[in-house]
Amino acid sequence: SGLTNRLSGSRSCLNSSVGNVLSPWAREPLSRLVNPDEHRPMVNLSDIFQYGKVVVINVAQTEHAEDLWPACLMLKQALFKLALTRARLPINQERMVAIVIDEANRLISSHSHLSSEHIALEAARSNRVAIILAAQNLSGLNAVSGDVLTDKLAALCGNQIFLANS
Repeated sequence: SGLTNRLSGSRSCLNSSVGNVLSPWAREPLSRLVNPDEHRPMVNLSDIFQYGKVVVINVAQTEHAEDLWPACLMLKQALFKLALTRARLPINQERMVAIVIDEANRLISSHSHLSSEHIALEAARSNRVAIILAAQNLSGLNAVSGDVLTDKLAALCGNQIFLANS
């Protein structure tokens, strides 16, 4: 009976935690991201690679950043997985795909993480996928990812454009 009470308490704690994570997605404005309508059809990630699309992940707005972060991270991981496996997928291999991550320092994964940008960048070019990481400055990336990953990302980026902040 003691074990049953602990399991029951664990279930209610888990239900509460999941409810807290999902509840912002049931209300405006986040519900607009997950509920397609006639003006915003559902996104099919495979179609992005089949038809050669440009995907922009923009987490520049900090208003809902905490709520959006898990969804953006899952989207980034799914896109990187498609980029890495594209050559083995039964989809159009000719069309170029571009993945643009604005404010990349907010979504950067650690050097040892399997969804780290450097892993995707190493294989993306040969799979006809351009990954564009936009950040205000390298020190912002460095603060999040450390010297090793920042140096590796800089080495893997074929083009680097530096603009003055205004």
